[in-house]
Amino acid sequence: MRGGAARQACLRAVRGLGCLLALLAVPPALAVAAGGSVTVRVQVPPVAGLTFSRAAPADLTVTTPWGVHAGRWRGGALYAPDPQHYWSRLNAAAVSVPVPPGTPAGTYPVRVNATLYVCDQRAHLCSVRPAQASGSVRVGPGAPGSTVTLGVPSARTF
Repeated sequence: MRGGAARQACLRAVRGLGCLLALLAVPPALAVAAGGSVTVRVQVPPVAGLTFSRAAPADLTVTTPWGVHAGRWRGGALYAPDPQHYWSRLNAAAVSVPVPPGTPAGTYPVRVNATLYVCDQRAHLCSVRPAQASGSVRVGPGAPGSTVTLGVPSARTF
């Protein structure tokens, strides 16, 4: 489900309150050697009029067969009209996930869950928004450590 269909699904799920985070891009599998690590990067694209609270935590978790790993967005671009309280965009968050030695070759799931405190400056509405993404990591001999970027779509309908 992409584009307009994703937006419609989001509208139905949120029932008129709008949504920032409906679907996340599913990247191609990343490759990593057993005993190495993979870095999962999560990005939120800037959207005009949409800001993120500087005071509220912006947490995320990355879940793999090897455990749950916590992360947090750290900083971003200041929102010029009110730089003490808001970011206009967030810096990418990165979570390093170790792949245990001896992990059999194969493809394994990666799931990202995030919570963001989002404000629509035009409508003067703020709310907590969940985001989810999934991807995969391919474990195999000689595969280098890799990075994947999961982008949060900018569909929003406050």
